[in-house]
Parts: sequence; C-alpha cells; structure tokens
Amino acid sequence: MYPPPRQKTDFEQVVVDEWITGEIEEIKYDMEHKSQFEGKERIRAAVRFKFKLDGYEYPHYSRWLTFNYSEKSNLFKDYLEPLVEGAKPDFKFDLDELKGIA
Repeated sequence: MYPPPRQKTDFEQVVVDEWITGEIEEIKYDMEHKSQFEGKERIRAAVRFKFKLDGYEYPHYSRWLTFNYSEKSNLFKDYLEPLVEGAKPDFKFDLDELKGIA
C-alpha cells in the first residue's frame, strides 16, 4: 500500500548571511503546546512569530518559543530585549504590541 498523495507546498530559502528587513505580521499562541525537553514530553504555553520579509514572497515563521519572559528564555533574549526599549526579565508587556513592528 502507498501513502495518499500530499498537497505540494512551495518553500523559499532565506539567506541567513545578510541583513534582512521585514515586519512581524502575526503572533500565534498555543497555550497547550507539546514539546520535548531532555527526552521528556511537556505541555506549556508557547508563542511563534509570523514574519513578512522584504524581498520574499512567502511568509516565514519563528520556531515555537516557551511563552515566558525570564532572562534565559529565547523569547526574551532574541525578541523582547532587542525590540522593546527598557525590557527587563519578567516585566509586564503585552506581546501583541509587536505586531507590525519593522
């Protein structure tokens, strides 16, 4: 038996060795996201960003990130600290304010 045919999806490679401009188009939340950590499955709140990158036709997404603002979280280190002036670990901030930021 063969598997059923899949719908074809177009992909485009993002060049990572140059500066790319764009904007955060949407923020997706999953309050019961399943992930693996040290071989164990866990369920936690997670968030992911949808980007519209200049010069690219298709939208691009970040990976799922644990939804917390601790100093060690990738969400805080990679997105909040560089984009939000005065960002400090565990500060009160509505993530939806990043929509449309370029």
